[in-house]
Amino acid sequence: MNKKKVIGYILGGIGGYIFSHYVISPYFFGSNADKVQEQITIALDEELNHLRRKLPLRIDKYSTLIAIDRRELSVAYTYELNAAQIQNSPLMNYSTQRHKENLCASVAHTFEHNIHYDFIYKDTNNQILQTIPIDKELCRI
Repeated sequence: MNKKKVIGYILGGIGGYIFSHYVISPYFFGSNADKVQEQITIALDEELNHLRRKLPLRIDKYSTLIAIDRRELSVAYTYELNAAQIQNSPLMNYSTQRHKENLCASVAHTFEHNIHYDFIYKDTNNQILQTIPIDKELCRI
């Protein structure tokens, strides 16, 4: 399974859950924004905890999802790139802008909830190779 599909499935599940639970719910349209944010973070935690139980999750022969962190409405996905394969990794040969556009498209349905994402790519020595921040403003959606 390729990396784009896996990321799409993960983020689609999170976004779908949040969208169906909160857009359909009449409570979402209430005036108590703190309660809504609290419910969104609870829903995020449920989905992210489900995914965390599967870590480390091999994405492709180049990368493995090793950590998922959340603080408020910010979610960080940390990937480890196989040291022996880094030079062959599509990420290293892939324009950051093109990669960002694909990530934006895969999470766009969650932007109405003001969720921010960081996609962090590290080598096997825990050195950060690249961080791609994604949110509504950065994606211009």
